[in-house]
Amino acid sequence: MWFSMFSRRPALTPGSVLMVLKFVVFIFILGSVAYHLFPLFYGITDRIHRRADDTFVLMAVADPQIEGNHKVESHNFIKGKFDLWGNDQFLRHLVSTCKFWGKPDAVVTLGDLVSFQYLDDKEAADRSRRLQRIFGIDNESMHSPDHKPPLLSIAGNHDIGYGRELHPRKLEQWEKFYGPLNWVWHGRTRAGTKFRILGLNSQALDDVAWDEVMEGTESVDTGDDPLHSTTNTLNTAVLSFQPLSDAARETWDFVLRAATTDTDVATILVTHIPLYKPDGVCVDAPLVQRDFNGRIVTQNHLSQTTTRHLLRLFPNLMTVLSGHDHCGCEYKHVNDQGVVIPEHTLPSVMGYFGGNIGFLRLSSEFVHNDQHRVPQTRLDLVTAGPSHLWWALIFGTTMMLRACVLGKLVEFFVNFRRRFRPETETEKDLH
Repeated sequence: MWFSMFSRRPALTPGSVLMVLKFVVFIFILGSVAYHLFPLFYGITDRIHRRADDTFVLMAVADPQIEGNHKVESHNFIKGKFDLWGNDQFLRHLVSTCKFWGKPDAVVTLGDLVSFQYLDDKEAADRSRRLQRIFGIDNESMHSPDHKPPLLSIAGNHDIGYGRELHPRKLEQWEKFYGPLNWVWHGRTRAGTKFRILGLNSQALDDVAWDEVMEGTESVDTGDDPLHSTTNTLNTAVLSFQPLSDAARETWDFVLRAATTDTDVATILVTHIPLYKPDGVCVDAPLVQRDFNGRIVTQNHLSQTTTRHLLRLFPNLMTVLSGHDHCGCEYKHVNDQGVVIPEHTLPSVMGYFGGNIGFLRLSSEFVHNDQHRVPQTRLDLVTAGPSHLWWALIFGTTMMLRACVLGKLVEFFVNFRRRFRPETETEKDLH
């Protein structure tokens, strides 16, 4: 008899099942609310109270690499479409949540917006529309610096290819959907300090044949052909090189013009491919691979020569933002004046790499050197976690809520049946 007492289990009633479901739903809802508050866990509280020393906040997003028709074609159609929709919703959640809590003054994407550089116009337009939904803007705002906050975009190798892949049609396609390949955006901090952001087509920077770098102010014959060679005398260094493509010539022309205008304005440099760093600093080791014509096949960092010239040309540089290395890294460059210039290579926003978004803050405090006065900068990195967490919380909450509704309906019909069904003879005797 004692055995039967302990082996007896309480009967599962609709009410008890519903109570368990309600508790599970409560846990999922709590997790979903916390997931919408995740920037607060990293101190991103600008909506509540902006830090007193922050005078400008730039939100940076690296390497979303959204997929498209190739994923649908390589998977089951329904599964492929569902995966694309889910990934877009995940990225949209990260961007909108960080914009809500961080209240950035501007947003910049660091290249590799899409996953493949050989897209026809129809597919490129479709992915551009999806990116507009992810970033919460319309087609006009994609090209307008007046949108609040403005969205500034640079191209990556997955958007237009590396040096030898820089075909005019792909470059025109990028400019049609996302704006210029090289651009300058002027801003002003709350304290009134002017600064600028330079966005470069970094895939073209090393698509050149560098001649001997000569110190001093010796003049060099450039020739009549603009694609043959380009020289410029700045900061006691003569740049002499042969552009190997129109894109390289246009990018370096833009760089040299920017270096000779607004020289007293603090500058943020934005590139997709990071500046050169020694081996072991980043996950990706330094690599620049060229074909037999000297064109760039692939590269992890910009070359040492290109990096050295960029640091020389912009002595008022306050920081560098880059992408490409999906794991991210930090490095401090030192220019010819001995000024330390931090470079923040942001990890990817993709769920596989943790869903990362950066907030670059310009401080009201300044760094001084012999010639320039630039605001101090600080990067706060926000990590939302893998996309599987988003899927589990969103769909788990949805399924549990549906289960609760179904359980409530079952409980209602059971009680209804008990109330209105006729009593048996045994039940009458009990009364």
